[in-house]
Amino acid sequence: EGVHVVMTHGPPFGVRDEERAGHIGDEHMLDADCRAQPLVHCFGHVHPQRGASRLRHQDTGKSTLFFNAASIQNHDARG
Repeated sequence: EGVHVVMTHGPPFGVRDEERAGHIGDEHMLDADCRAQPLVHCFGHVHPQRGASRLRHQDTGKSTLFFNAASIQNHDARG
């Protein structure tokens, strides 16, 4: 029942989304995660912030594991 796994290209706002210019995550995606409260949200895109974080939802006590699967620290498009 409910949503177990969410996979997206980029992160929700404020979750492993920080780059030099600040937070680049999607605020609407964060709202959707708060409503659906999936067990896991897997994304990439923000390479320097790879790794995992857990967010506990205050209204239900459930938690979501956010996993940034980006694997390349320095990705130079020139090769």
